[in-house]
Amino acid sequence: MGYIAPVHDLLSHRQELVREQQTLEVMKQQRRSLQAQLRALQRDDVIERRARALGAAKPGERTFIVEEPAGDGTSPARPPG
Repeated sequence: MGYIAPVHDLLSHRQELVREQQTLEVMKQQRRSLQAQLRALQRDDVIERRARALGAAKPGERTFIVEEPAGDGTSPARPPG
């Protein structure tokens, strides 16, 4: 009967090892994904596209704000009267 505890411990450790290996693989995939994002964010075209999405403009460029017409959005707004 003295061998049950060590065998139980061995099986528990193996299960823990499998869980930890699975966690490690998930974290490695996340790391690869983050590294790819970082590489993309270092490219000039990506930086420019993201900056423009935030409303940035190059020196000398004119920016325009396009607003939706007032109303329910199905027809152009008409001036009163």
